[in-house]
Amino acid sequence: MKQEDIEELVATASHNNRQLGITGALLYIENSFVQVLEGEDAPITRLLATIESDPRHRNMRILSDRTIDFRNFEDWSMAYVKPDPQDSSIIISELQSTSSVGGDEDPIVMPLPHTFAMMQHLYETDATLQRARSNT
Repeated sequence: MKQEDIEELVATASHNNRQLGITGALLYIENSFVQVLEGEDAPITRLLATIESDPRHRNMRILSDRTIDFRNFEDWSMAYVKPDPQDSSIIISELQSTSSVGGDEDPIVMPLPHTFAMMQHLYETDATLQRARSNT
């Protein structure tokens, strides 16, 4: 997928998610997407059905489905996360490990701990920069 296609996808997702009250982040690496979606059950269910019916998507898997006490990406309707080279190899390893997991995994467990932590760290860095800009 070309960079401009990804940017268009993120812009569209950001607009649509804002309308639905959904927040989250999107990671693209090695021809795979990892997406975190946060919101009420009904809008998330509708969005997942839309994503799954899109012919550009193949082999979609929900890796974690759980109720959360607070949103981890509350200010991003859809952030595009670009991993640095050091994170990339760990993320690829985590993605490969999920492809070998059977259907009995615990949906409460986040199976991509490094990936999620890296996405959350980038969000927190962005939020800090935004606060610093607004204070100047």
